Amino acid sequence: MDIETNRPTTAAPASLGMMRWLHRAVEWLAITLFAAIVIVAVVSVVNRFFLGNSLSWSEEFQRYGHIWLVLLAVTIAYRRGAHIGVDLLHDMLPGRAAASLRGAIDAAWLLLGVLICWSAWKILGVSSRQISAGLGVTMDKVYAGFLLAGGYMILSAAEQLVLRIGGEVRS
Repeated sequence: MDIETNRPTTAAPASLGMMRWLHRAVEWLAITLFAAIVIVAVVSVVNRFFLGNSLSWSEEFQRYGHIWLVLLAVTIAYRRGAHIGVDLLHDMLPGRAAASLRGAIDAAWLLLGVLICWSAWKILGVSSRQISAGLGVTMDKVYAGFLLAGGYMILSAAEQLVLRIGGEVRS
């Protein structure tokens, strides 16, 4: 959000070197995943209503795809400053205190990513013996999305902290 005009900014957020490629890859993964969900839904509807045949795996694919999509989109929105927030406290604070608050928020995102990865790692061991009924894959492949998204969240939050310390991130 542009503070002066109170309008969303169209410029891409600041990035560190190779992280630019990672951000682009994750965004393309989210786009591809969304397209796959839509295609599977359309094919499922066409099969069910026009051909009288149901795809047994389509509902699970869409459900797990949505979970992965949300997990990735949370961090994409964080990087772009697109999450809803209450700026009252931030706006009342002087420059340095406001910047410190933003840094604390970035540190909280980093901690959240660590907790997601830690929890996902614990679940992966147990879920490797469970098989998804519709897709027929082991559930550790499904839960790997949490590890992937948590890792991306850690990298993005760490990048934001480094950029903020270097003065390259707008408050």
